[in-house]
Amino acid sequence: MSIPLPTDLSPRPLGYLRDVLGPAVTGDEQLLPLLTEEPSRYTPWEGPGPRVRYLGHACALVEWKGITILVDPVISARPSEGGMSRLTFHELPPRIDYALITHSHPDHLAIDTLRRLRHRIGHLVVPRCNGFLVGDYSPKLLAHSMGFQNVLELDTYESIPLPDGELIAVPFLGEHGDIGHAKSSYMVRPGKQQLLFAADSMCVDDAVYRNMRQAVGPIQTVFMNTEFEGAPHTWTLEAPFPKKRDRKLEKNRRCRGSNTNEGLRILELVGASRLYNYAMGLEPWLEHIIGPPSPPEAPRMKESERLLTEARARGISAERLVGPTDLLLGA
Repeated sequence: MSIPLPTDLSPRPLGYLRDVLGPAVTGDEQLLPLLTEEPSRYTPWEGPGPRVRYLGHACALVEWKGITILVDPVISARPSEGGMSRLTFHELPPRIDYALITHSHPDHLAIDTLRRLRHRIGHLVVPRCNGFLVGDYSPKLLAHSMGFQNVLELDTYESIPLPDGELIAVPFLGEHGDIGHAKSSYMVRPGKQQLLFAADSMCVDDAVYRNMRQAVGPIQTVFMNTEFEGAPHTWTLEAPFPKKRDRKLEKNRRCRGSNTNEGLRILELVGASRLYNYAMGLEPWLEHIIGPPSPPEAPRMKESERLLTEARARGISAERLVGPTDLLLGA
């Protein structure tokens, strides 16, 4: 049996939807709140350089020579929430060539968004899972269970060619108690630009980024979180141990990203000239996942401000991203 295209790309009359859904719908009042007559508002990007359309939190759309790459998609049908406007499914391209997942936390791997975009995504790119940690799972197997057919599970430094460019999976430590497991950052090269979507990476060891620069060259633009407090990692390690153990070391293994000094070190090691501090949980539509946005006086926000200030003092263009923003990075 063929599956019809979703109505966001192939509009249908109300009567058609009643017939398809059958007895599940008892009246039009069930359908009408879910529908709109508004057409797609997406305009393809044809500029000389890449456009990065920041959608909020860790979600960004990279457009380059007809190729579209969506990073950590967390999208909603509502155009605004909590007084902040947002880009919705109507602003996304009808085809997303590559959707990238950095790791399995729900503010980066949103099942509701992926299901809604499944028919648009050409390839879903996920990090490799080795099944080591309790409580973690394989993003590839999850994707297959959701109906994705083209799932690419990249190892470190495996790449995908783009027109005059490349997409490379690069190391991601931090989160998961610093353990390199089922997570990957991505370096996107559209033309001469190199963009690192580092998510919640932490600079555990200089060698990681020194080797990264040696492998791919200088990375001009870094998107990086500064969640430097994080949560204890012990809850994922309880089950394998049948009796009490010394937990002193575990208290230092936090699910966190870089603090200011670690973040600055990453920027220095990869040769960055531009920093976008993102994935700070400041958009109101993330509350159901990570709680209310932090006030300016919160430690994580003070750390973010410190990173931006010290990066600028070093001659690095530094900005904190909140809500929808178009970033034109030049040819």
